[in-house]
Amino acid sequence: MLFLGKVMQPISRAKTPIQTLRAPGRGILTVSTAVADPAAIFSKYFGKKTYDIGAKWTPEFRDPTQPIVLGYPCDTGSGIVRGSAYGPIAIREALYKKNPKLAANDFGDVPVIPNLLHDSMLNKAQLDRSGAYLYESGIPHRAVSPLSLLEEILVQILESHPGAKTLTLGGDHSMSGAVMRAYRRAGRHHGLAMLQLDAHTDLMEERFGVEHCFATWSAHAVREFQNPAAFVQVGLRASRYGKEHWESEFGLKQYWSKEVRSKSAVNFADALLKHWASLNCERLYISNDIDGTDALEAPSTGTPETGGLRSEWVCKLLARLSARIEIVGSDLVEVAPVLGAPAQQKKTVACARDQILALFGR
Repeated sequence: MLFLGKVMQPISRAKTPIQTLRAPGRGILTVSTAVADPAAIFSKYFGKKTYDIGAKWTPEFRDPTQPIVLGYPCDTGSGIVRGSAYGPIAIREALYKKNPKLAANDFGDVPVIPNLLHDSMLNKAQLDRSGAYLYESGIPHRAVSPLSLLEEILVQILESHPGAKTLTLGGDHSMSGAVMRAYRRAGRHHGLAMLQLDAHTDLMEERFGVEHCFATWSAHAVREFQNPAAFVQVGLRASRYGKEHWESEFGLKQYWSKEVRSKSAVNFADALLKHWASLNCERLYISNDIDGTDALEAPSTGTPETGGLRSEWVCKLLARLSARIEIVGSDLVEVAPVLGAPAQQKKTVACARDQILALFGR
């Protein structure tokens, strides 16, 4: 059992990655300066001062009609402008006001040591030191970095809850690579299609020699698909290269913002469904970067771009897809509610909330 309180001093060390989960809003292992108050939100929607992770594994607890919610409060894998670490708690506050049922399936936050990103970047000494903080002494090394923990936790969730949908709240977009690896390891990748809503391709092989970050995850994730054409990117408008280069290089499909903004969202969704059906894809995962939405509607993000998709259009697209194909999971990333003026912050969070509810609000 984990208690709200001094987050720098865990009550007890964990034995497995899933046991490292923190209460919603408590995943950043430092003093929080978020715009939302985690303790107040926790008390309002969960009605108690303790957070029993073990309860999440009982059949009575989880509502099978709702996705399992997981927070990933990390922006270490982002670019120059950060702030999306505070996205999960702000999105929760807006989301649960509209649909309190989603709170019943909140599994809490991945614990984030802010200086770390992926275990492959650490030497053994650092792995041992961080492992000593997170886990009981004497146990073999387990994941310690945010991306590595997210992957391991999701594998445990997916294997323990067959058929469950997941909704992961970011955080920066590097997390979607970890989610895709978890789905593959849990055997949930067969017949899977992928929709990425984004202003950017995220198709760099590496960035400044870094393999895992917000700009590289798609390049690695698309290779996990038997047919890369099942991986579809929509809303693109900021890239060093054009559509022809990326489609030729990776075999995926791209729709740039200027191609689709004037189209009917419903008709476009139907075209996507027809495309995926031709590839024998029966299930869909959606990775939604809020900067896919036009910067006038979602300005509080690390890399806002004009000329993007209207939030209303995105909502109609997602609602249509949700009604016509099985959604196995989704993530919403790059909401940075500490950036911009208060009105901009509120507007961005509202866009994120509405787009999530278009998928899971009914």
